[in-house]
Amino acid sequence: MQQPVDNPGGDPLKQLQAHSRERTIRLSELVHLLVGESYDGLLKVAESTPNLPDPERKRVLVDFLQQTRNRLIKLLVVVRWSSNVPFVKKCWEILQYLDKQDTQFTYSADTLYLTHARLQLAKAPIYDIPTAVDVLTTGTYQRLPSKIEESIPRPALTAAEVQRALQRLNQLLHLRLFLSHVPPQFSSIRVDEDRVHCLVQDEFEATLTVDSEEISDPWRLVSFRILVAPEPGAGEALAIAPPQQQYMHDLLQGRLRAAPDPFPELYRILHSACVLLELQLLNTQAEALARSQALARLSLQHAHNSSLKISYWLADEPARDVKQE
Repeated sequence: MQQPVDNPGGDPLKQLQAHSRERTIRLSELVHLLVGESYDGLLKVAESTPNLPDPERKRVLVDFLQQTRNRLIKLLVVVRWSSNVPFVKKCWEILQYLDKQDTQFTYSADTLYLTHARLQLAKAPIYDIPTAVDVLTTGTYQRLPSKIEESIPRPALTAAEVQRALQRLNQLLHLRLFLSHVPPQFSSIRVDEDRVHCLVQDEFEATLTVDSEEISDPWRLVSFRILVAPEPGAGEALAIAPPQQQYMHDLLQGRLRAAPDPFPELYRILHSACVLLELQLLNTQAEALARSQALARLSLQHAHNSSLKISYWLADEPARDVKQE
């Protein structure tokens, strides 16, 4: 129970409630305090009621008795509850112990967090012992990724190294030509500056090379040029549009990779293209001649872009046929 404040007047229960929960009071003191307070109240009622009318005196006496009865009932409840004081005290001690434990747990968690924050600043780095051993014993570091070598530019080749490489490549090209079937229609085949130059007079010129030393690797077409001209041996060759040039280059390169005999395949495709250009050129010249007054009559007939038939005659001569294939 709570200990009352030293104040003879007022409600004893309110005086007990004014104290903190940690302090208690004896039950006998509580009974003595409540009985004394009731006795003092009864004396005051006895001194104040003699001069009052009878109804008023009865009303004051009933109020005092009702108030005193309520206090005594509360005291009776406390007296009956006091038999369980040991259990209540034990529970109170347990609550105090748990509260103390909770405080200690909170303090421990806060201390651990602060210690962890301080250790972040106080920790020492992990020294790279293997690297130090390699550098101190061998004088070099051997654990770098090999991928780094690809990003380092290689030193430029010297003139002697370039010359040796060109000689080696030219020897390889001669060997590949010796092992390959070259059509007799090629008027000139020569190896110069790591490339093979193939020429068919008045038709085309092609330049090839290889990308590796493997005999089985395909040839690579570097460039080609059409030599078909309006007059053989005179004037510039016919120009081919860049898209058509690129298309023919890709077509030839694909055939060179797939064909077992690349040089006959190269000649077949370029020769067919040259023949088609010659027919178109001849047709253009014949149409221009037919529009002129040189001949009395001129007739042209195509056959699937593979032949051109020209029929002509003069005014006093029979017709003649000239077939160009």
